[in-house]
Amino acid sequence: MSDPINDLLVYSTVKIENEDGQIGTGFLIKKDTKKILVTNKHVLHKSKFKRESANSIYLHLNILDNGRIKGERIQFALYDNGKKLWNEHPDIQIDVLGIDVSVICQTITNLVVKPIETSLISSESLLLRYNIASGREIVVLGYPHTVQHMGNNFPMTILGTILSRIGESIMHHWDNPITGRIEDMAIRGFAIESNVVLGSSGSPVFLKPVINVFGGDQNTIGKPYPPLLLGIVSEEKLTYLDTGHYQPSPSGSIIVFDASTIVDVINLFA
Repeated sequence: MSDPINDLLVYSTVKIENEDGQIGTGFLIKKDTKKILVTNKHVLHKSKFKRESANSIYLHLNILDNGRIKGERIQFALYDNGKKLWNEHPDIQIDVLGIDVSVICQTITNLVVKPIETSLISSESLLLRYNIASGREIVVLGYPHTVQHMGNNFPMTILGTILSRIGESIMHHWDNPITGRIEDMAIRGFAIESNVVLGSSGSPVFLKPVINVFGGDQNTIGKPYPPLLLGIVSEEKLTYLDTGHYQPSPSGSIIVFDASTIVDVINLFA
């Protein structure tokens, strides 16, 4: 049996460092001849004004050096002769952004990356075909602050499950950057339960390629699921402990924007 997580998907995942030294995660998607790095808007910067004024980011990538894979921190300019190389989702509520990093993939010949093909991006028809529903197992690839590999820039593999009805909108509280208030928001997304922590914003969420015993199209039963890209991690919902004063604490409940929002962004690149 093939191992798409370790043979393919870990090579598509990239650690991103913004100009303030803050860490997030992104993943590469192949769109025609372009290589698009997808992440959250807030990984570049929470403020739209500061995103627009950012000049560069650092990409923590892997290269092949004398037959061995080693990590490199590579500066990447966000503008090319005055042309902005990134696009963000036009909906301010959708925290998804893409960066055209084709030039770095072309110029660094010993780069060790494998961008995801668009055929692996989930859709309504694929969710139905494989009967993807709440309770199904997922894999999140990212760069939590708490632990990292030595000598290379491979991501951590974090397991979890789908909590909500995937393919339907969910309601959650949102910090509106325009009004400065916490508001209810319905988003195209779903919730997962996972030990995702700080540093994993922008992480891809994949369907775990286990044997399908849950139904769907007859010819999919008894075979491994494809590692479909289901969405992108946005934020963890916190719980608050009353210890004399209310203290935020991880809840394990993670908000994920669904795959359609990723498609929206990569389609912004001509």
